[in-house]
Amino acid sequence: MSKIVLVSLYDEFCFGIRYLSSYLQANRHSVWIINFKILSEINKKIEEEEPGGYYILPCCVSSKEISLFVELIEKLNPDYIGFSFTANFFGLTILLSEKLKYLNKPIIWGGVVVTLNPESALEYNDIVCVGEGEETLLEFIELHCNNKDYTKVKNLWFKNGANIIKNEVRPPYPNLDDFPFPDFDQKKKFVISDGKLFENQFPPASHLNSSAMIISGRGCPYSCTYCCNNYFNKKLYPKMTFLRRRSVENVVAELKYRIKTMSNLTFIEFIDDVFTLHRDWLREFGDRYKKEIKKPFWCFTHPSACKREIIEILKDCGISYTVIGIQSGSERILYDVFNRRTSREKIINACNIINSVGVRYIIDLIGLNPFETEQDRWDTLTLLLKLPHPFFIHPVNPLALYPKHEITERALELGYIQAKRTGRDCFLIEEEKIHRFWNAVHRLSQFEDLSDSTIITIAKDENLRNNPEIVEELLSVLLKFYYYKGNWLLPKDEYIKSLENERKKIQVTQKSKIRKILGKMKEFLS
Repeated sequence: MSKIVLVSLYDEFCFGIRYLSSYLQANRHSVWIINFKILSEINKKIEEEEPGGYYILPCCVSSKEISLFVELIEKLNPDYIGFSFTANFFGLTILLSEKLKYLNKPIIWGGVVVTLNPESALEYNDIVCVGEGEETLLEFIELHCNNKDYTKVKNLWFKNGANIIKNEVRPPYPNLDDFPFPDFDQKKKFVISDGKLFENQFPPASHLNSSAMIISGRGCPYSCTYCCNNYFNKKLYPKMTFLRRRSVENVVAELKYRIKTMSNLTFIEFIDDVFTLHRDWLREFGDRYKKEIKKPFWCFTHPSACKREIIEILKDCGISYTVIGIQSGSERILYDVFNRRTSREKIINACNIINSVGVRYIIDLIGLNPFETEQDRWDTLTLLLKLPHPFFIHPVNPLALYPKHEITERALELGYIQAKRTGRDCFLIEEEKIHRFWNAVHRLSQFEDLSDSTIITIAKDENLRNNPEIVEELLSVLLKFYYYKGNWLLPKDEYIKSLENERKKIQVTQKSKIRKILGKMKEFLS
């Protein structure tokens, strides 16, 4: 039996390493998981930078946290160390790996960014995993610990002096039901956050304490140019089946297990890239979920996967809200740049269906896009103004351009980008006032009390374009006014209504108790 430490960076959900942990444990190995920093700490700054820390945004890591990490690894004394990370934390992973090299243990890097760009990863680490890791990591460990040749393990690349060993990619494992459930057990887990080390618990500020994160499948049928699934579908797994889904029976079994093992579980989060696929699967899921699970949940959808019957199924079994990726209102951007193939009409129809069924929806947009023109931004605004309220617009995501993505290669050819961001294995253009202005204007469209003409007037104002902080302040004030404590999942009118309903329930309960007491008093007095 080998001892393995798996490390996630700024991601306490870390499905990849939680599946690896379960798989390795099922094969009689001992595994610890370390969540080094958590999602809510991304871009979180401190008042004063300490010597020996790592302060390259979006990271802000103190020297104390680095010391806690190294001391913990030394104490656990694992045989193998694995890092799973995204492009934003490339530089931090290099630093932490360097800190551990004195232990002379095999360190394996994995994750989407490593799969996309293994050559870059091998400049800093000797072993990287390209693709899925369950079978790969197990095979490597069992060969390595028995002093057998491990250099031919599929999915692994090795640095051997000046040479690189590039092994072939193994096909995606076909039956996801064969894998054990991801390891969300709190034993043998550590969190390093806010300068402290937490053991055997979820991060105190994480909604893992009350929510179960579930993924029912792997892969995506769409090939958007900015997304890793484009690379997976077209280059890594051509002529292979990458899109797979667990059986409804298997998903329901995991949900029941999570409910049984989490006494305070109140909410389910399905994080599939697109949950609303496969109508027959969803019909079976809906029947089972509303009878056996009965918990509110949310999921991702796509304008091309928003059929009325599907949304009605989700509504019937208790969906709280859905997140729909619109990304842009410009058909030029959607078709020619993003390869999304969703017309404005299709987007509007999808949102109308969601709204008419009575499901709340949250919109994802992509900003900081070097391909956008002024007309593209206006097209996004006019589309948003046609959507039915209520809806919420998530803070606009910047367009990150990752190595080997179609859109990145095109941006390089056109000279839109030159060098990767420091500490990241990706490109981002510099944010200018016009980007901040349009991000704020687009998000104003979610407020029904602002007329279309008012928003259009704001969008045309040259003074506001040069001073986007004014529009940003208006947006901030409106968010606080509309939502309880700024929480976009809790509109104030709904919160007040829920308090009133709770008050009525308490009144009914108290009146019932009073009647019972008076009845007993009458019996006693008579």
